[in-house]
Amino acid sequence: MARGGPEELAAESIGTVLAERADTGPVSAVGVAYQDRAQAGAVRAALARQQLGNYLLVPEVPAALRTLEVSGVLADHATLVFYDLGGSGVTVTVVDRSTGMVLGTARSDRISGDHIDRLIREHHLDQTHTTRPADAAAQLALDTQCRHAKERLSTSGAVCVPGEGGLLLLSQDTFDALIAGPVETSAHLTGEVIGRSGRTPDAVVLIGGGARIPLIRSVMESRLGLPVIVPGQPELLTAEGAALLARPEVPAGDTGTAPLPSPAAPPPERTETTPETAAEEAGAPPGPRTGRRPQGRRWPREAQPTPIAPELASRYRHSVEWSDDHWQ
Repeated sequence: MARGGPEELAAESIGTVLAERADTGPVSAVGVAYQDRAQAGAVRAALARQQLGNYLLVPEVPAALRTLEVSGVLADHATLVFYDLGGSGVTVTVVDRSTGMVLGTARSDRISGDHIDRLIREHHLDQTHTTRPADAAAQLALDTQCRHAKERLSTSGAVCVPGEGGLLLLSQDTFDALIAGPVETSAHLTGEVIGRSGRTPDAVVLIGGGARIPLIRSVMESRLGLPVIVPGQPELLTAEGAALLARPEVPAGDTGTAPLPSPAAPPPERTETTPETAAEEAGAPPGPRTGRRPQGRRWPREAQPTPIAPELASRYRHSVEWSDDHWQ
């Protein structure tokens, strides 16, 4: 059971997948995308607690760019706006495609996947005069029901979602009215970030679980006057990019449609941290001072990969970070 938090959940999920794959073939490397240096440290510590190593940490912007380059959806667009709506908030980033330079960024919790779910929940309770959930289990069940309604409205004009407290009925028009305020606020934020960037973007790319909401796309198109790109599986875009960058080799023909970006400036100096010392920093009991992961690790010993492809290592050298045991 994960202790809580996305970093712990990610580490446990990776460990489970590796354990399941142990008998079917080694996994050559693992790529994990992160928002900022604080989250990178939290991910590293969580992986150490799971006794996992040989991973590549990749900032979300280059991870997203990598997936988009491979998919070919960017055409000749040179300056991009990433609108990343996740469970806890929205991050708006203006990026130079050719260099990977972040020209401007801002984050807000005025709109989020969780906030949208709460709006649906309150509307449902008000309209049906239903008694509020009596315990945490009932609250979780209702929140899940609201999330399913939100997700289904990305492809339907109205939904009817069954649940323990009865049916949740919601039309697209009602849903749009519920979220119009937060969406307009996020569009205003996007315009501010663009203004501060000093560049005129060519397109907006919607990323994250909220990218499928039709109103967000229409508001961005009308308010910003820019084409809006919604990639396939936008909620997995950064995860796929991190996995692509962690591959030992780049298959022939996988050249993308523009040069791979390189970040504008290096992060803080890297410190030599083994999984054991990272675990100690996170409060876990110290392991043996061997510089390697303790025995019983889930990573197959024979799955040591070759170094990251030279082209990627050169272009991403300031922003990607292999776990220390990759080099042992």
